[in-house]
Amino acid sequence: MDLALDTTTPRLSLTGGTASRRATFTAPEDRRSNRHLSAGLDEVCARVRSSPAALEGLYLTIGPGSFTGTRIGIAFALGLAFGRPVRLHPVSTLFAMALDGDGDEVFPLLPAGRDLWYAARYRTGRRLVEIASPAVLATAALERAARGAGVLVIAGLTPPPLPHQALKRPLSEALFLHRARCGRAATKVDPLYLRSFS
Repeated sequence: MDLALDTTTPRLSLTGGTASRRATFTAPEDRRSNRHLSAGLDEVCARVRSSPAALEGLYLTIGPGSFTGTRIGIAFALGLAFGRPVRLHPVSTLFAMALDGDGDEVFPLLPAGRDLWYAARYRTGRRLVEIASPAVLATAALERAARGAGVLVIAGLTPPPLPHQALKRPLSEALFLHRARCGRAATKVDPLYLRSFS
């Protein structure tokens, strides 16, 4: 079984499955949704008729996003993998968003508060190529940075002052469906924190 996990955005989601079955759990509430991690894993395993013991690959978002959610997600993933031959594939939240984008280039955005945004730029295709690394941008800089790319946002979060497309499915589902594009397994999982001092 493979499992994809997103705890960095307000609505936690897990998607797991095998070659013949797939299931997604989305937390019933925003913000404090991390308390649903264990129940979500149990539900996904029951629906795909598998168990955490059968886990082979784990794909997870590591930020930017919720500071607490990022840390909880990484700890949960490491706990699931501890003592087992589980392949860990950590990716930035912006990379996971870009997996579901349309067009030649995509520009995923997450609100960072105080007129700031987490942003990155990717070229799409068989694999995603990072054109601009994840960074913190002021609202005034968004139009120039996004020029020529499709702007992607998470539905329900503060929208940017640009034409944009809201992603239609949970990030864990996009991550699971496109897990072959996530690269090699990692030997280490660190959170991706972006800070602005402006």
